[in-house]
Amino acid sequence: MRPVDKGHKDKEYKPYTTAKRELFEAIGPYCSYCEREIEHMGAVEHKQPKSKVPELEYSWDNFLLGCVNCNSIKNASEINDSNINDFVWPDTDDTYHMIQYDPVTLMPSPADHLNEHDKARVSRLIKLVGLNRAIPKENTKNYLKASDTRVEDRIKVAADAKSYKQAYLNLQDDAKPAFVEQLKILVKYSGYWSIWMHELEEIPEIKDALLSCLPGTRTDYF
Repeated sequence: MRPVDKGHKDKEYKPYTTAKRELFEAIGPYCSYCEREIEHMGAVEHKQPKSKVPELEYSWDNFLLGCVNCNSIKNASEINDSNINDFVWPDTDDTYHMIQYDPVTLMPSPADHLNEHDKARVSRLIKLVGLNRAIPKENTKNYLKASDTRVEDRIKVAADAKSYKQAYLNLQDDAKPAFVEQLKILVKYSGYWSIWMHELEEIPEIKDALLSCLPGTRTDYF
């Protein structure tokens, strides 16, 4: 999960939907949780739900971006000032290094190096937005509706990242800069930044490119 720095804005957004354009500018048109590109299907997402904490309905500091799946699963969850720190959040925590993905299933889980307290915080966020929902069985109603393809999309992007890594390593040195520029464009339009980064961060020039290709990426964690 990409850690982001959206900055602080000391004003209210009434209605809160008017913050969407500025959120896109600050952190890019990507779901703050699953990282899919959401330019045409995203919403201003409240960390502390407006139905539970109405005083934060118009507050920039309470905003993230959510896709239709993450937002609907989270919905009006019981989060408030008393328990918000029981979860990790991409705008306050190093979510990239706190969440790992199974190399085969691409299911997320707490990183092995975390202490038990932080593992619990990560697990709560994963459950909160359903990032570990299993892929429906083929030919079932849920599969045919394809209402939640987040895991399938992560698997596809991981396969693409492996292919691009091998292609890059096979290139002559003079062809690599142009390849990196094309890769940055691909990541912008495919989303799932963390999946690309996990596969390619061992290549310094690509790591640097990924850190700079999306707005609002929290680079001080890397």
